[in-house]
Amino acid sequence: MKNLLCFFTLLLFFSLSSIAQLPDSILNQVDTLVKNLEQSLIEYEEKLDIAASKNIITAKEIMNRGYDNLDELINSVQGMYLTNEWTTSQIGARGVSPSELNNQRMLVLIDNIPLNNPMTGQAPSGIELRGIPMENIESVTIIRSPMGILYGNSAMNGVIRIKTKKSKKGVGVFVDAGSFGKYDVGLSLGQTWEKTSLSLSTRLGSILGQDIYIPEYNAAIPESDQMDYAGIQLKLNHKNLSVKGSYFQREGAIIFAHDPVVAPDSTSDAFFEGGTYFERSLFADISYDGPIKENQSIHARLFLNYDLDERQLEYVWGSGNILEKNRTQENIWAGVEYQHLFKFQQDHQLLLGTEFWHIPIANYTSSELNGPDTNLDFTYWTLGIFAHDSYQFQNGFAINGGIRADLNSFTDPVFSPQIAMLYTPTQKTTLRAGYSRGYRLPSILETDVIQEFQPLPNPDLIPEISNNLELGWKQQLGRDLNVDITLYYQQLDNVILNSLTMFQSDNAATLEAMGLEAGLSIDLPENIQTYLYYNFQFDNETKVNMPSPLCKFGVTVPFLKHFTLFAEGQHEGSRYTWDGTYTLPYFLMNSNLRFSPKVDSSKKNAKWLNQSSISFRVYNLFDQFYQHPSRQELQTRFMGQNGRTWQAKLVLQF
Repeated sequence: MKNLLCFFTLLLFFSLSSIAQLPDSILNQVDTLVKNLEQSLIEYEEKLDIAASKNIITAKEIMNRGYDNLDELINSVQGMYLTNEWTTSQIGARGVSPSELNNQRMLVLIDNIPLNNPMTGQAPSGIELRGIPMENIESVTIIRSPMGILYGNSAMNGVIRIKTKKSKKGVGVFVDAGSFGKYDVGLSLGQTWEKTSLSLSTRLGSILGQDIYIPEYNAAIPESDQMDYAGIQLKLNHKNLSVKGSYFQREGAIIFAHDPVVAPDSTSDAFFEGGTYFERSLFADISYDGPIKENQSIHARLFLNYDLDERQLEYVWGSGNILEKNRTQENIWAGVEYQHLFKFQQDHQLLLGTEFWHIPIANYTSSELNGPDTNLDFTYWTLGIFAHDSYQFQNGFAINGGIRADLNSFTDPVFSPQIAMLYTPTQKTTLRAGYSRGYRLPSILETDVIQEFQPLPNPDLIPEISNNLELGWKQQLGRDLNVDITLYYQQLDNVILNSLTMFQSDNAATLEAMGLEAGLSIDLPENIQTYLYYNFQFDNETKVNMPSPLCKFGVTVPFLKHFTLFAEGQHEGSRYTWDGTYTLPYFLMNSNLRFSPKVDSSKKNAKWLNQSSISFRVYNLFDQFYQHPSRQELQTRFMGQNGRTWQAKLVLQF
């Protein structure tokens, strides 16, 4: 850990020294080019997924809606749903999300830095992302289609891009308190100069978690997701050069309760899993986004990630036997990414890119009381190369497409093609169609045999593949009414599933999902905004784990100049569980009331009030009882969820 901190310090020092030594003539020349091309890569990234379904949640919407973490935000997006499992949450999209560890198939990025763990492949969820204050987020883009061509591994079901805010001068403070003994405090400091900005933010919090009632035991398990967490973020920008760093840790209690394996009315083979955990993660990043000459711009990035997960577990069988086990997962991964955009003319652009990952350390250790110890070290690499071309015709027709090839040290090469078409016959009508492909490499912990988890990774496993087809129609009716309808079909091949009896992983499954998404948004007078989403899954079979139908709506109402009221509702249909039963449908209602003073900006002493707010959010307003399906490895069929919860938040910006 000390070596990592030294590396990060040297990285930061080198960046600052490099900036200081750049000649003014070069900086001025780059500054001139920035005026014309600094948005080129951002704009082209939007064109890459013209046929993909996506939602963008802005900072203003996050504040008005009062979202406490990324889970709540994701759960509000069309076609997205969650499976909460007490200490973790699984992100689902469009029904092709197996209930086992489906976060492996969703790529999560923060400022273009991938957060998926290379050892497990899993993406962090809202709980793990508590180190990112929602106040620091500029926008969250959720793509509900495979995007392997641009993002490579893990972008199999979709991509979640988190963009943090630019540094600005001032001091920010937030204080948050809520149900289950939750408290959360944060402080941010920012300073800006002529062409340079620096920001530093910290966060500290704790939550006890809900009491979980287990019907099979007729008992409650207290404080199932107890957690203390802390994080710090640093961001330095000089023109188009950026240096970022983040450190986050959390620790708490682990309590699972497993059904009896033999029969629900017998506790002879049942067991509880208890213990503690400690996790820490660190990343550092240097990037440049901007032009290098006329009609050309680049994105270049160097990053380093570190992740540690320590768990001290205790298994208690119904017979009273106790097994103690300590497990540690530690890995480091570093990478470099380069993209070069050529603008041949206004309607023709070509993007070439490459990405290289190297995992020099991936260590798995475990020790058991009166049992064998395991200590495994691995190293591997991946290399991706892609080309993507985009052309827009004069008659409102646009087409783009490309291909990506990925090589790695332990499986065959993977190819990810994409093609998309967009037709706008009128300013108010848009038709789109596209095919995209994604993939996921087997993770290190998807094992072959039970003896000491050897060999790792499994040489018999091949990458999972996802193929997606979409047809969409978007229509503006009048000035303030928009309709968006999408028909999609997605197939997952070579899906890796684990056998609970043999502890083996096999490319044993093929999953299909076909459905219809319909969205309606209306902007009413007095700045009232509404949305309505409806998803219907044509097939709701085993392993799909998709609520069908899935209906969501929301309305934002400003009133009395200083207040904003947000209300959202969600209806989930039945969801198929691993043992062939169904969860019960349910309806949830959430609300948030926000007070944000608006004062005359000419009054300098009161300007800070315009950036400050007080909010009060209630989740599950009507205190509905509802359940999510569990993973098969937990043996429980359903998992009871939180009842009514609340939170109050104060945000001050000076």
